[in-house]
Amino acid sequence: MMKPQSQPPLFVRAGDRHVADLENHRGHGCHKWATPCKHSAFTLIELLVVIAIIAILAAILFPVFAQAREKARQTSCLSNCKQVGLGMLQYLQDSDETFPRAWYIDNTPSDPVLRYKWVDGIAPYVKNEAMFTCPSDDDGSGGNKPYKFRDGQNYGSYAMNATYYDTSDNATPPYEQPLAALPVPSRTIWVLESANTGLANNFEIEWADVASHPEITRGPNGFRVLRNIAERHQGTTNILWCDGHAKAHKLEFLTKTNTANVRYLFTIEDDEND
Repeated sequence: MMKPQSQPPLFVRAGDRHVADLENHRGHGCHKWATPCKHSAFTLIELLVVIAIIAILAAILFPVFAQAREKARQTSCLSNCKQVGLGMLQYLQDSDETFPRAWYIDNTPSDPVLRYKWVDGIAPYVKNEAMFTCPSDDDGSGGNKPYKFRDGQNYGSYAMNATYYDTSDNATPPYEQPLAALPVPSRTIWVLESANTGLANNFEIEWADVASHPEITRGPNGFRVLRNIAERHQGTTNILWCDGHAKAHKLEFLTKTNTANVRYLFTIEDDEND
């Protein structure tokens, strides 16, 4: 015999209905019959603490990010120097293995017809004008103008070693020298980073003799300079050597002298002292 199905009670007391409703709505948030919910909110002190923590983290991290960005720019600049070095080696092959001079006709601004600089002679081998401008060299902040082929004073960021132009001290830069005249090309400077120090001939690094050696000073852009050699990258400058390799050094490295007080890294003689 089938058991009769139980029927719900016909009558429920008001108190029982209230309990049942609370049970049915348990876990479903607040209910009009339940104790009102309390919505949490930040107090003013808590907000100030959070803002202070964010400010401290920003003060710590922003310099780190800036250094990382500058390191990436230095790496890009060093790559530029290496590309210019490859172009220089190709130029030497087509020029009886003789290094170029810093300027041709005269040292006034370049033009498409007569006057041009060493960088214009190398540019056809590099095939990319951007390679002659350092990414940290900001024209808008007092830096050099980006390089443009045979276009006025748009010389870019790199300058050729044209030091010791007074030949009386027997110190010779690689300027117009045959490659065979360099005993140690890997220890002879060819191109350096230049700073805009107000010189019209910013495509070259020059001084006449030992008596006119420039000193390390603070340049107009805030970083240190040796005449117009720029220590642009976190206290270092990128250098392209006469064998085509490039490396970063501090300016003090460039001021080393031999017994004749010649800064021999700029000359083809006496490299054995290093």
